Amino acid sequence: MKAKYYLIILPMITLFCACTATKPKGYIDKNEIYLEYIFYKSLQYAYNNDSLFMNDASAGVLMDLSGFSILGELGDYLDNEAKRRADKIEPHELLDYRGKKPIFIDLLGYYENKELSKKILKEIKLIRRKGRY
Repeated sequence: MKAKYYLIILPMITLFCACTATKPKGYIDKNEIYLEYIFYKSLQYAYNNDSLFMNDASAGVLMDLSGFSILGELGDYLDNEAKRRADKIEPHELLDYRGKKPIFIDLLGYYENKELSKKILKEIKLIRRKGRY
């Protein structure tokens, strides 16, 4: 009885495991790169091109990983989105931090916001389709 059970269950488990989607080794999700680029550029705009960014190679790394698709119309959209996010940051009104803005916390919240990310990715998809990126 147990042998019949194993003969039925074992092929089903094997088939299920073989059919699950896996990403190939070295797979790069360009959409994730675009969201990371927006996060990086919005930090750069919010901190007014601080000297910290002069020694950081993140922009070049993201450019290389995207296959240079960040240039052109798509790049303009990503930069505008980054500026918009940086401009939306306001000082907190509940506690007095002497007018300072919680830049990193707010931008990280934008980065982790799934609904906003879906909206951005939808726009990116339209731009990529139109520009054949």
